[in-house]
Amino acid sequence: MMFRQILLSSMMLFLVSCQKTFVEEGSSELISVKTKTQEGLIVSDVQSSTDVGTKILEKGGNAVDASVAMMFHLGVVAPSRVSLLGGGVCQVYFPKKETALTVDFTSKPFSPDVGVGIPSLPRGAFKMQARYGRKSWKEVLNSALDAAKEKEVSLLSKKDLALFEKASQFNASLFSSEVGEVMNKPLENKGKIYFLKQLQQNGTGVLYNGEMAQLFLKEALKKGYALNEDSLKNYKPQILPSKRIETSKGIFFLQNEQISGEAGSILLKALTSSSYKEQRKANEVLDSYGQGDIYPLSTKAEGTGFVVQDKSGMIVSCALSQGKMFGLGTYLDKFNTFLPEVVGLDENKSSCLMTMIFVDKRLERSFASSVSGMFGFYEGMKVGQDVLLEGVSLKRALLKRAQERFTKEDSIATERINSFLCTKTTCQGLSDLRGNGKVQFILKKRD
Repeated sequence: MMFRQILLSSMMLFLVSCQKTFVEEGSSELISVKTKTQEGLIVSDVQSSTDVGTKILEKGGNAVDASVAMMFHLGVVAPSRVSLLGGGVCQVYFPKKETALTVDFTSKPFSPDVGVGIPSLPRGAFKMQARYGRKSWKEVLNSALDAAKEKEVSLLSKKDLALFEKASQFNASLFSSEVGEVMNKPLENKGKIYFLKQLQQNGTGVLYNGEMAQLFLKEALKKGYALNEDSLKNYKPQILPSKRIETSKGIFFLQNEQISGEAGSILLKALTSSSYKEQRKANEVLDSYGQGDIYPLSTKAEGTGFVVQDKSGMIVSCALSQGKMFGLGTYLDKFNTFLPEVVGLDENKSSCLMTMIFVDKRLERSFASSVSGMFGFYEGMKVGQDVLLEGVSLKRALLKRAQERFTKEDSIATERINSFLCTKTTCQGLSDLRGNGKVQFILKKRD
């Protein structure tokens, strides 16, 4: 309890913020531009990763290219939130067809009795980019490789590091000596660079059935995990239709029911109904979810996410996780990254990763949100409910979630919410509740 209180007190320092070139870091301003002037936008909770995605869009890549580049970059620069061996979920919206697909690469266990997951991000990202991207696979991995070659880049962000320094007296009980030492210095990147080069040059298959696969299994065995070779070889991410709900307000797309589960179905049905009874039911379900009654997760669950829209109107919303906060996973020396814990998937319940896309062609509105954390699905649905049904501003909706979460003694507010809302006249973006994030609009060039 004392550890939670210390974490909570340090988290109170992290206000909602976002940044563009004219906004100072730490500002809580909502970034807004005229709709007709923007040709793309990115919201993420890591400033340098927003820049990576922006460069891809500016060079003619689409939202999928930018998203995949950001995934690998985040795996390098934000090891407190996602592992290159971790997993996640993305939704891809296609404006011409008015359809959306879910790319499911959530961490699946090697076997029922093993609590670590199959490395899912590399193969999931590769499959998504091969099908829907424009740029070459080599180009989208360049930024991650460049970042890995920088000595300082793999440190925790200053604010992440401050969080752990506040609780330094508890480090001995929380971290093994080996992983605890990593907290105070940059991660070694030699193995990570080799890993990324192999993926870039040979595709992701080398991790699942090749020399890298054998190295991975050998490293896991050193850490006490006798992992199943066939499970690694046979792992395949899935591309599934997103859950589509058509209403008078527009079309809601939620990650496929296989991920969002029973709770997601109940919530969306209630959320999109005009009936007061159904709305009340929605709030009851959401509130029970927030209490952890539907799907309680460890308060150590951690992740990241982002939303991207390109000039064609394609939208990608991704939520990623390595399962536990930095230092609590299993560090693989030869890969210089963490073996992920299995996170947030229950066949009959729900996930702690949440993506939502809403479009209304008639009124020219679009909304996208990505949330990862211990109550990710709950937080995402609450924000969507406030913005789309109650008419609450995006900034107020996110501040509301932050305030409610920070006031609960039993929570350390692990959620990271990144969202944008576009109407006929304006597009707005607001990033991470902690103040590390960045919103970037790509504006039309003046004649």
